[in-house]
Amino acid sequence: MANRSGMLRFLLFAALVGGVLLAIVWGVWGRSACEKIVTSLILPAGVIWWVAFLTALRLFQTSGRRAGMSMLLIWLLYSAGGSGYLSGYLARRLEAPYRNLQPLESKPLDAVVLLGGGGSLGGNRRMQGNGSGDRLILAAQLYHKGVTRHIICTGRRIEAMDSTGVDPADVGVTVLSDLGVPEECLEKFGGENSKEELQLLAKRFPAGTASIGLVTSAWHMPRVERLARRAGLEFIPLPADFRSAPDIQPTTIPQKIAAVIPGGDAFQQNGAFVKELIAELAGR
Repeated sequence: MANRSGMLRFLLFAALVGGVLLAIVWGVWGRSACEKIVTSLILPAGVIWWVAFLTALRLFQTSGRRAGMSMLLIWLLYSAGGSGYLSGYLARRLEAPYRNLQPLESKPLDAVVLLGGGGSLGGNRRMQGNGSGDRLILAAQLYHKGVTRHIICTGRRIEAMDSTGVDPADVGVTVLSDLGVPEECLEKFGGENSKEELQLLAKRFPAGTASIGLVTSAWHMPRVERLARRAGLEFIPLPADFRSAPDIQPTTIPQKIAAVIPGGDAFQQNGAFVKELIAELAGR
């Protein structure tokens, strides 16, 4: 009975503290900011986060320092994995060499290579842009701005890992055609991954034979440049799909609070960014 009473008091205290903090956010920064934070807290990633934290505090009270510290360590690792702060830092680190580049101001190019990965086949069977769809948008803009008249869409699906029956190159050509790029200006090209695509492109375009631009996500570009150097391919980087934001105004306190709460988007981005860093450490 005592344990149950203690747990109830603990939960009531935690709810009171949380309610006061949310009330402050509402009063100072408005209802919309408060609702954004509450939404983050009631989504699965957020629920696991605060439940794990409360569990750690409770273990300190009931099971001793060792159990509490173990749970707190798990909570810290989980917090880091879904942290908006971490994803922001990693994005800035990976994208730093390209933040001052303006692809639409590029000199005229003989061809622009659009690496696969910016589109997919939707549930209604329409070919569409995905989370990296800005790659497709930039490629279309480069054509309409007169930077190039030849766009090479790369990518062949790994059949064991893809049941749609559609290659990334197919998606690229279809979406760009729908965005007003003439079919005669589009070309499909193979390669099941970035390394294979760049090796094939190096054979197609020996050094010095053509001026080539390459479109991919800014955070993926460092890896692509390393692979291209190894393959002997020379190109002008045309970064798209930036995940870092420009430093225009200071980050607000509600933004900082929201960045602390783990979220699904941050988990996904951190996974992608860490993969790029592991490739860098491995020399790939």
